[in-house]
Amino acid sequence: MYKNISSAFKITFVYFLFSVLWIYFSDNAINLFVKDLEYAQFLQKIKGWFFITISSFLLFLLSKKYFLDIQEEKIKLLETNEVLEKIIENAPIMIFWKDTKGVYRGCNTELLELMGVSKKDDLIGKTDLDLNIHEKQNFVNDDIKIMKTKKPKLNYLETITTKDKIKYLNTSKVPLFDKNNVVIGVLGVVQDITEKLDNEKQIKSQEELLIQQSKLAAMGEMIANIAHQWRQPL
Repeated sequence: MYKNISSAFKITFVYFLFSVLWIYFSDNAINLFVKDLEYAQFLQKIKGWFFITISSFLLFLLSKKYFLDIQEEKIKLLETNEVLEKIIENAPIMIFWKDTKGVYRGCNTELLELMGVSKKDDLIGKTDLDLNIHEKQNFVNDDIKIMKTKKPKLNYLETITTKDKIKYLNTSKVPLFDKNNVVIGVLGVVQDITEKLDNEKQIKSQEELLIQQSKLAAMGEMIANIAHQWRQPL
C-alpha cells in the first residue's frame, strides 16, 4: 500500500515539476522573442496544445511503469497463493479456517471425509451447525471462546461422530488477526488419532493379559508347591 502511494506521489510530482518548468520557460521565451501581441496569443495556443501532447505522453510513460509494477506484484502474489494452496492441500493433516460467524471459508480435501461431506462446496459457506455431526455445538463453543479470548487452544483431544462412527482427534485452533490485531476468524489443524489410540489400547490390553497370565502361572506354581508340601507328611 505504501509503495503504491509513493509511486503515485512520484508521478504527481514529476507532472507538477514538468508543468511549472514548461509554463515558466515557455512564457518567458514568448515574452522575450515575440513582440506582436496577436502572434504571441497564437503561440500561446500552440504552446497549450503542445503541452497537452507532451504531458499526456509523459503521464503515459509514468503510469505504464506504475501499472506494470502493480501487475508484477499481482503475479507474484498469485504465485505465492498457488504455492500456499498446494502446501495446504497436500499437507498430511486436516486444515480449515472460519470467519467470526463460524462459517467455513477454506479447507483441504483431507478434512471432507471427517466432516461427512464429499466436496468442498458442501462445506465452504456453512457452519458446524449445518453439518450432521453430534459434537457440532462443542465445536462452535470452542471457536467462540478462542476468538473471544484471542488465545490458542493447542493439542487437545476431542471426538467427532458421523454416521454412528466415533473418531478421536488431536486438535489445535488459533485465532486469526488482521493488520489492526482484530480477530477475523479461527484456523484449525486436526489429526485423526483413532487408529493410534486403538493400537495403544490393543497393546495395553495385551500387556494386561500377559500380566494376568503371569499372575495365574505364579499362582498355579504356588498352589502346586503347597500341594507338594502337604503331601510330604502323608
